[in-house]
Amino acid sequence: MIRQQTIHRTIATAAVAALGLLTLGAVSTPADAGTAKVGTITVTGSGSTSVQRDRATTSLSVSVLASTAKDAMAQASSTYTTLRNAILGVGVKAADLTTSGVSLAPEYDYPAPSGSPVLRGYRATIGVSVVSDITTAAAVLDTAVTAGGDAVQIGGVSLDVADPTAVAGTARTKAVADAKQRAADYAKALGERVGRATKVVETASGIPTPIFYGATRLGVAAADAITIDPGTQKVTASVSVTFELLG
Repeated sequence: MIRQQTIHRTIATAAVAALGLLTLGAVSTPADAGTAKVGTITVTGSGSTSVQRDRATTSLSVSVLASTAKDAMAQASSTYTTLRNAILGVGVKAADLTTSGVSLAPEYDYPAPSGSPVLRGYRATIGVSVVSDITTAAAVLDTAVTAGGDAVQIGGVSLDVADPTAVAGTARTKAVADAKQRAADYAKALGERVGRATKVVETASGIPTPIFYGATRLGVAAADAITIDPGTQKVTASVSVTFELLG
């Protein structure tokens, strides 16, 4: 009798243990098998934004012809000093002025092919590059013509964006959003869902590049008021993003 009770208890214990294993197995099985990763998808997204150009780099020079090299250099230096002080007077900082070149050379007239070159004098030239905002650049041009007179030459104006980093960041954000939407479209067509991003590679970034206007485009004349139209610059970004695909 005792042996029979022992057998019954052993069977009951085994049954309870088996039930426990089944219960544990049910708990360890994912509640939603559809969250399983079934693969990856890589897409390219692009984004762009436009920004108004707000910085100008103005190229100016003083050029003087005199009978001697010494006089040419002295006159050019004096006119350059006058020009420089006038530019500083319209709000340009000294740190934003850069001497871009100094030259001195003889200049000749060339008569008929059979004649010999005739020395006209010596040409002294001093160049300067001025960085400023767009409004100040217009004042720089007007001031340069007034202060330097006929000795001043305007090489042109280059326009760009002072802080392209923030603008590029906006374009990148739009590019990532575009990539997410593309991935979602493809996943839907495949009957899957998009998971987390596992890899992001920037494939292209279009930082604003300077646009150059020559003196003839600016229509510079001593009696004219100079107007500079900055226009806008389109900034683009392109990224390649790899996403998980969930079944």
